Amino acid sequence: MGATIAVSLTLPAGVHAQGGTLRPTNRVAFVYDSRSLENNWHIRRAYDSALEEIGIRPVWKSTNDLALLSNNDLVYQFKAIVFPDTLAQTLPSGLNARMTAYAQAGGNVLAIFDPGIRDANGFFLPDPEFKSLLGVDYFRYDELGVLAFQFGRVQFPNAATARAWHIQPGRVDSSNSIVGYVYGQLRYPMTTASVTSGDVTVSAAEGTSPVFATRAIGSGKAMLVNAPIGYLKGRGDGLLLSSAFHTFFFDVCKMPRLIASPGGVGGMVMNWHVDSDIEHDTLPRVQSAGLLRPSLTQDFTVTSGPDFQAPGDGKGFAATTTGRPFLEGLIPFGPIGSHGGWAHDWFAFSVLSGALQEQDIAYYIALNGAALTEVTGQPVRSYAAPQGVHPQPMTTRILEQQGVDGYYYVGDTGCAPTRTYWDGQMVSETTWAFPLSTYQNYASLYEFKLNRVRNADVLAWLKGLADFCADDKTIRIMYSHPYDLIYQRYENMFGKFLNHCENLQNGGTLKLDSMTSFTRFLRRYVKTRFETFIDGTGKNIVVNLENPETLQDLAFELPAGSLKANFTVPFGLQLRTDAKGNYVFKVTRDRRALTFQLPRP
Repeated sequence: MGATIAVSLTLPAGVHAQGGTLRPTNRVAFVYDSRSLENNWHIRRAYDSALEEIGIRPVWKSTNDLALLSNNDLVYQFKAIVFPDTLAQTLPSGLNARMTAYAQAGGNVLAIFDPGIRDANGFFLPDPEFKSLLGVDYFRYDELGVLAFQFGRVQFPNAATARAWHIQPGRVDSSNSIVGYVYGQLRYPMTTASVTSGDVTVSAAEGTSPVFATRAIGSGKAMLVNAPIGYLKGRGDGLLLSSAFHTFFFDVCKMPRLIASPGGVGGMVMNWHVDSDIEHDTLPRVQSAGLLRPSLTQDFTVTSGPDFQAPGDGKGFAATTTGRPFLEGLIPFGPIGSHGGWAHDWFAFSVLSGALQEQDIAYYIALNGAALTEVTGQPVRSYAAPQGVHPQPMTTRILEQQGVDGYYYVGDTGCAPTRTYWDGQMVSETTWAFPLSTYQNYASLYEFKLNRVRNADVLAWLKGLADFCADDKTIRIMYSHPYDLIYQRYENMFGKFLNHCENLQNGGTLKLDSMTSFTRFLRRYVKTRFETFIDGTGKNIVVNLENPETLQDLAFELPAGSLKANFTVPFGLQLRTDAKGNYVFKVTRDRRALTFQLPRP
């Protein structure tokens, strides 16, 4: 039971191992039709990278490939079959019946936005292919014409349902509708759909039109996401995709998962923007109030120059001169990164106006970083844009060239750290975005006070964000300015929040760390192959892991009830169970390939 064996992870159905044929339990098929894919490879790439970031390596199957597999093959080989937006508009007739049989036998089907809406000639069908499977008429063009398309809200019936769909605290308003930073209620592209069966559970809707809808079929499930989440991911908004995938794969399908955080523990980045000489006064007061703690790693980004709004105004932080002792005082509490280029407001508004071109932007970011390195002795590896001004893809590519690991970002808000997309293209493979966490329309403590958000609500949001990270074993970033703590009188409230974080960290469910630390883990994480199987005896789950660097500190989760009671934990794994009874295994050995066998009930 304690043995570990290095194996290949590409074990297709039918390959035999000791004990009989291995049956995959976390393999997913994504179905496309060749005509739809031809001009939409960028959407497929967006799906691939998003799935990589949650530990899933999909098997892409054309409709022709699918036709070659029997119904028994489908049930045996795939835990779930997904029909992604844009890529599966033309499907062979009869596929609805096959997917119904697949679900009745225990398979799970996810239909996203527009599968099976066109015939072989490209004309809209009177009824979409999966209307009866889903119990939803999700494409009503014959009936409504152009009114079959709309931009609508994503509204949940209550806050608990939004939380169950892994929407982070602060992303829904008092009406339980998804909101965005500054913009308020967001409207997404969707169709005017209608429920046609009484056994459909609608978890989010625009009026009477379902956005997230689930239906039990036999021992399986069918789910509709009525929004083009692959397209949206490719345009810098991955929230609905993240919500739908976490819910479908890990809650509905109950698939084993590779956890996208170090050691399978939730992570938070507490990012402080140090803008100007106002912090010469406030940083010592923040420290004396006990809000900088060696036990809680925080993350600082600093604008280095002597000016703030305009050259010569003398209002900058002046990192190498008058600000030097204050910057040196931060070093014990976390890494120092760059906040824009040299002069906070001047840089931001000069970029916005076009006064600074790409070579200028690169120069001032490098100048800013060099001043910080002069003081700290460490290279700059993190970045935050002043005023949120971060023109893509240019700025990120500059950061990549300058060796920056991670950056605070106002796109993809509500998501875990990601390799963000812009205009259908991944911006950087190596420099990761840390999407801003928001409370409705606001993000910083200054904004909360300006808009009269009650201290109790701010504290509840902050604690909720930490709990969300711990419970979902995910990573998020929050930001503010040190002067917000002092001038907005948040010392006591924030101290209570830090106490909460410290309790979670001491309990082993949360870790505060830097953008750099998390990025370096995530770069390694996405290189990992993780597959799980039931062996031929049906008595064991076989877990295969492979990483070209090391598996150490990677973690995976098996659903509650999937293992026999009182089993022996294999050598090389550390086990804990979470509040839901899921088994969380952390790899403790420095190995590149491991196989573990765990007993089923």
